[in-house]
Amino acid sequence: MTIEVPELAGRGTTDLFGGCAFPPVDERGRLTLTLGARGYYWLSVDRTEPDDAPQGDHDNHPTEEV
Repeated sequence: MTIEVPELAGRGTTDLFGGCAFPPVDERGRLTLTLGARGYYWLSVDRTEPDDAPQGDHDNHPTEEV
């Protein structure tokens, strides 16, 4: 299955249950995964944007300090 998320191009993904790294979203904004018949993944997306990503207005996005 392919998910199109162009706003996340270049960002890495991580499995929420096991913490394993998954493939990053490619430069076209596509994430391709293989699932079983009743399979699912819960993934987190890295907050850090790639260095070559266009810099937009980030003032409207929530931030979190840890």
